[in-house]
Amino acid sequence: MEAVFLKLLNMSIAGSWMIFAVILLRFPLKKAPRWVTCVLWGLVGIRLIFPFSIESILSLIPSAQTIPENFVHMEQPAISSGIDVVNQIMNPVLSRQFAPDPASSADPLQIITYIVSVIWLIGMALMLLYMVCSFFILKARMRTAVRVRGNIWQSERVRSPFVLGMIRPRIYLPFHMSSAKMKYVIAHEKAHIRRHDHWTKPIGFLVLTVYWFNPAIWAAYILLCRDIEVACDESAVRNMGVDERKSYSMTLLSFGSGHHTPAICPLAFGEGNIRQRVKNVLNYKKPVLWMLIAAVIVCTAVAVCFMTNPKEKIQKVDALEVAVKEAILEYWKDDREEVDFQCESHVTLAELSGERTNDKTGKTIETKEVYAMVCEQSVSYDEEPFTLVGASSMPAVLSFDVASDGSYKLTDYWVPQDGDYNESSIRERFAALPPEVAEEALDTQKYAVSQIQDCYTQIVEHGGVDTDRVLEKLFDVIMASPDETLSPQDIIQAHPIEYRELIFYNDYTVQYIRSKIKEDKVSGTEAEVMRRILAELTGE
Repeated sequence: MEAVFLKLLNMSIAGSWMIFAVILLRFPLKKAPRWVTCVLWGLVGIRLIFPFSIESILSLIPSAQTIPENFVHMEQPAISSGIDVVNQIMNPVLSRQFAPDPASSADPLQIITYIVSVIWLIGMALMLLYMVCSFFILKARMRTAVRVRGNIWQSERVRSPFVLGMIRPRIYLPFHMSSAKMKYVIAHEKAHIRRHDHWTKPIGFLVLTVYWFNPAIWAAYILLCRDIEVACDESAVRNMGVDERKSYSMTLLSFGSGHHTPAICPLAFGEGNIRQRVKNVLNYKKPVLWMLIAAVIVCTAVAVCFMTNPKEKIQKVDALEVAVKEAILEYWKDDREEVDFQCESHVTLAELSGERTNDKTGKTIETKEVYAMVCEQSVSYDEEPFTLVGASSMPAVLSFDVASDGSYKLTDYWVPQDGDYNESSIRERFAALPPEVAEEALDTQKYAVSQIQDCYTQIVEHGGVDTDRVLEKLFDVIMASPDETLSPQDIIQAHPIEYRELIFYNDYTVQYIRSKIKEDKVSGTEAEVMRRILAELTGE
């Protein structure tokens, strides 16, 4: 049930983008035939009904799957809205509030998702019950109706003409209606039947029933019902003269329901915004050819841009790399407390493939050992920009069993001993490899800066860190040196902590410095300090 709800939630979010687009298009399409917007609402319905869609580079949907499939089971819950600002705001909050508690038997997100799914089902059941009851109550009231001719009926219990029924739709009229009014009413109601609105509106309500939790879809349904009525008015008065359109308008006013909220089942003559409908009828002009062509182009463009999903970035996922990453994070997880985000960066120094025999089954199992230089960092976002809760940088050997489906299962995670035995334990564990690999593992500084830079990038992206603000503060501290006679290099050396941070921010520092220099916002010693740091990072 929860999986179904999350799937529908993703479809709802994607559909909402299309709804917003159609709402905006209604303004420039105000003078176009109203069937055009009805077609656009139909495309919205198709988007919401079908659980699949083709991918296109022309798609304007930011993300087809805002909520990941494994969202409730993620170690660090995060969304992928396709909008960086939204991700940067939401993901730190989600990670902080809904990270799984190892001491708890159920993740908080699992509980919340289950409760929300139950509420969704209850809401959907109530909506369906309302629709069915409304239909049968209205049908029962029409039992005393009298046939006039064909599918046209009259009843003393009808206040405003409407169409009822999907298989054999009937037009219900009130008694004591003049023949002149009846002519216009029947023309309107027959237009509904001819356009299959007696199917469109109930189907639209069924879609609303499924997505009742989304305000955008409520707005879409209300606007659909209004556009249906206007489209039928246009169809009915298409061949009428000015005087007949005036009479049609007077008939509309006489049956006005006095409210703008559309009924669910019947297609009533006096529904919707009567004032606007009368204005449209009196000002109606047959659409010219260019307008029809433009309408077709608009519908095609909307279909291409909003009924398709954005092309996913095609990346060849290395299952071993993923397994190594997950193993590193899991290994250090228990040592970290009050953590909002955990990241790692590793450099593979060597890989060894082998085999071992399963003691229980006697079968041969393929094995893989990964020798790597590992950097792990855990942070909290409680204080700006973030606080380093824990960090490690050392060589490691990760041993895996390789399954028949190509997946990897960790069997051992080796780290060197501390203190005096550190070097000897590394040489012993790396003995099966060429000597230069062990030497590389002993050189703890070789990859340290690049790995920390990689971790900083992950921390910034996940937490939405305002890097411009952070970098500005760092440069302010550096340039606040009381001794104005110091050279740029001496100033940098006098602030090793700030300089180190600028180096760790890497690309963000580069972009910040280049923008300042390009905009001529720095000069003199400060500009020279920035250029030296830029040269350190880029070699320029």
